Amino acid sequence: KSIRGLFLSGFHISHATTFDDSSVSMWVTSLDSFSIKGVTLKNTNGASSTGIMFGKTDGEDCAFMGVVKNVEINMLRGRATAIMATCTSINHINCYQQGGYFYTYQSQYCFYQNCASEDSPHFGYVAEDSKSLTYISCAGEANEIGTFTVKHGCSNILYISPYGASNRGVFGALLYIDGRYGYNANIHVINPVSVMNPNVRADIYSELD
Repeated sequence: KSIRGLFLSGFHISHATTFDDSSVSMWVTSLDSFSIKGVTLKNTNGASSTGIMFGKTDGEDCAFMGVVKNVEINMLRGRATAIMATCTSINHINCYQQGGYFYTYQSQYCFYQNCASEDSPHFGYVAEDSKSLTYISCAGEANEIGTFTVKHGCSNILYISPYGASNRGVFGALLYIDGRYGYNANIHVINPVSVMNPNVRADIYSELD
């Protein structure tokens, strides 16, 4: 907390309890110009837990200008990484998560590049009430519902060469645009690849009230 220029690399975090809690394995607050590289993390605490959290839900102690690179996260469920309110320019590069999902909430100017999400309990990548997010060559496989979703008023979201395969849900193998609780605007999808299961409604699916 309250550090500029923090560099963390090459270590493992194992975080497990005997019950389903809302704990966070690694919490990054009030940092800027930081780098997290070559880290592995295992969190088996259930659907309310988080692997790495940036900032807080209320926007206090936001993180800024950070790089998360070559990081592998294994979750029982829950958020593999969570970029929270008012965080800016948190960038994931060559990251992999299994069992959870990548999450952004009320944040902006973040990107994910060459990342993979597998076996999420719902979507592999979730963007909620965020803007100016970019996903470059990111993939999702065997997620419960789909690969990507935007909801609650996201805007200026760009997907370049996204890939989705073997997702099990019906709301879109690749992208579900959820407009039931707030309009989403300027969603761009370029050069997508989606390998649908027979039960999926569409590769890209949008829903309103």
